[in-house]
Amino acid sequence: AAAQRVLSPWNRPEQAHAEVLAVDDEDADLAARAVADPRTHWWWDTGPLPPQVQLTGSEPPPSDVPDDVARGWEPYSQRPHGYFVTATRFGATSGVHAAVAHYVGDWAPQYPLTEHDIEVAGDARIVHVTSAADWHRLATAFPAPVRGSDAAGVVNEISPDWRLVAEQWDGVHLTFGGLLCALFVPVTSEAGTTTLWTWESERTLWLHRPFEAERQGRVIVDELHGDHHLLLECDRPSGTPDRAWLVARKEPFWRRWFQRRR
Repeated sequence: AAAQRVLSPWNRPEQAHAEVLAVDDEDADLAARAVADPRTHWWWDTGPLPPQVQLTGSEPPPSDVPDDVARGWEPYSQRPHGYFVTATRFGATSGVHAAVAHYVGDWAPQYPLTEHDIEVAGDARIVHVTSAADWHRLATAFPAPVRGSDAAGVVNEISPDWRLVAEQWDGVHLTFGGLLCALFVPVTSEAGTTTLWTWESERTLWLHRPFEAERQGRVIVDELHGDHHLLLECDRPSGTPDRAWLVARKEPFWRRWFQRRR
């Protein structure tokens, strides 16, 4: 999330990209060893989805699935109107938690936030995006032309038409490895150029609801403390918070992931 904040096309991308491309052999070796480590294999896991979590704010929720009315900004934003996403839960947090904590993305939620724990049916039809090539295949198989395809300096001529995707798939899962490998990476073929650039974390965009269980969970309140953005988790069995503790965002949001280790 911190890396995406820095690399965002809206946030001095030229300088950030130059710094990333200037990494030395030590950093490249560290990245190669991380990818080869067996403990990171889950980054590209394309099996059944583990327990999911959805975050909602106090604002009215969007519709759950794409409606029948095409919106002009959908191909540009690479998501349907009223999009509904979940993320894989990792203990008390998820990629969506991290994105919110780092102010990454277009969603500026009204606090408090509520977690919803979701169990996905084993027979759910999920297409997994593990690379820029996967995203290109999805977009070109169900194409929606993009107007203003070079907005924000990102060349993206084709995005998925979500109504067509929904005819074959229940959800589109961007794996954590896919996030690392596909974000801001253009792929060009005879059909045109695609660039995934608006998805802020590992997540699944749902086009149907193949869920076995949905439960309302914890409530998160937002507080600012100096240079730290804290997400506080609150138990409220009777509707009133009785305890809170830090669950995310222990470092200043301006710290960059590519800073050399001292």
